[in-house]
Amino acid sequence: MGVITSVFFATGVYLIQQIFNYMKKVEIERRKTERRFLTAIIQTEETERTRIAKDLHDGMGPLLSAIKMSVSTLEHLARDQQSLTIIRNATETVDEAIRSLKDISDHLSPHVLANFGLIRALANYVHKIVQTGQLEIDFQTNLKNERLDENIEVVIYRISSELIHNTIQHSQATKASLSLKYENGELFLEYQDNGIGFDADRTMKEKDRDGSGLTNIQSRIKSLKGDLVVESKPGLGIRVFIKVKANKKS
Repeated sequence: MGVITSVFFATGVYLIQQIFNYMKKVEIERRKTERRFLTAIIQTEETERTRIAKDLHDGMGPLLSAIKMSVSTLEHLARDQQSLTIIRNATETVDEAIRSLKDISDHLSPHVLANFGLIRALANYVHKIVQTGQLEIDFQTNLKNERLDENIEVVIYRISSELIHNTIQHSQATKASLSLKYENGELFLEYQDNGIGFDADRTMKEKDRDGSGLTNIQSRIKSLKGDLVVESKPGLGIRVFIKVKANKKS
């Protein structure tokens, strides 16, 4: 009887171990599938952004340039000051439209990111924001012209611009800092602002109903198998810490 009991017990333990191993494998596969799904979504989004940016640049760009040339020709034909003023106003409006088109195209698919890499693209973006006077940003990095995997560069750029945009739109902050450090095959991003802050725990649990983009950022980091920490409380601004594995391109 004791032998039979021992056999049943051993068999039960074995079966339980097999069940747990199976559940563990299923969870691992689920996470892999989720990451592949998130990566596919991000890549599809970037492809669509690039397509729209190209269509805008190649389609609207030449049309606006042609309009500007026509208006400039009219300026030489103006017979009175009123007509000249109207034509010059039209020229300024076309110039503004061309600048806006370039900004929209760059935001959708920054050519600097594709051609020169993450650091140049972020420095260029930060410079544009600072020039507007909307926010003072301190950008620090120990990277120079090194290139990383394209997917990592795109995700980190999108997250950084999203964080800065959120600060401008929601936080009432006057200062922010963005730090990007590379050490031993890992990329560390730290972002802070001195804004009004919010309840980070509640916002994350409620799937970011306030529209601050934290859930989107969380999904992007998950696609890279990275770590994300968001710290914020009312009146204390925000601190975001991100860590992802990243290898420099040779």
